[in-house]
Amino acid sequence: GRISEWISDGFELPTKLPLLAGEMIAWEEKLPRIGNQIESTHSIWAQMEPHLEQWPEYRRLAERTRGHLNAIQALDVLLQGLTAKTEGAREMCEARLESWAAHGIETSTWSPLVDTEPRAILEELDSHQPFIDVIIPLIEGLQLMDTSVNGGPEVEHWLKGLRSSIAGLDIVESAQDWFDLAVKRRARHRAFLDQARDDLATLW
Repeated sequence: GRISEWISDGFELPTKLPLLAGEMIAWEEKLPRIGNQIESTHSIWAQMEPHLEQWPEYRRLAERTRGHLNAIQALDVLLQGLTAKTEGAREMCEARLESWAAHGIETSTWSPLVDTEPRAILEELDSHQPFIDVIIPLIEGLQLMDTSVNGGPEVEHWLKGLRSSIAGLDIVESAQDWFDLAVKRRARHRAFLDQARDDLATLW
C-alpha cells in the first residue's frame, strides 16, 4: 500500500505491483530509507513551491526531478538557486524603492507586494523607471528653486503631484512648463536686481 501511494504521488520506484512473496522481505528493509527520502523530497518541495510561483519556467524541470529519489541533491540545488533568484529580485526591488523614496516619491503601491511577488514587482518597477528618470530631475530642480520671494505654494503643489504614485505625463508636462517659465522669470528678476545694484554702486 505504501509503495502504491508513493508511485501514485509520482515517485519512480524500481518495482511492479503486486509484489511477489519473495520480494516483500527485501522491500520491507528498504521502506524506512525510501520513506526518509520521500519526506526529504516533500520538505524541499514545500520550500520550493513559493519560488516556482515566481519562476514558473523552472516548474517543469523541478517536477521532472522530484520523482527521482536519487536526485534529491539536484532538487535541493535547484531550490537554493531559486531562493537566490527570489532574494536577488527582492533586494533589487527594495533598493529601487529606497532610491525613489529618497526623492519623496510615493512607493506604497509597490512596497507591500515586494515580499510576496518580488519578480513581478521588479518587472513593474523596471517598466516604470524611465518615467521616474524624467520626474527626478524635475523634482530636484523644483527643490533648488529660490522661493524666498514667491512661488512657494506652487512648488509644493507640483512636488506633491510629481511624487504621487498615480502621476502621469500630463502633470509632468504641466510641471515642466511652469518650472521653465519660473526659471526664466527668476533669471530676469536676478538680472534686474544685479543691474539695480550696479546702478546704486555707480551713484555712490
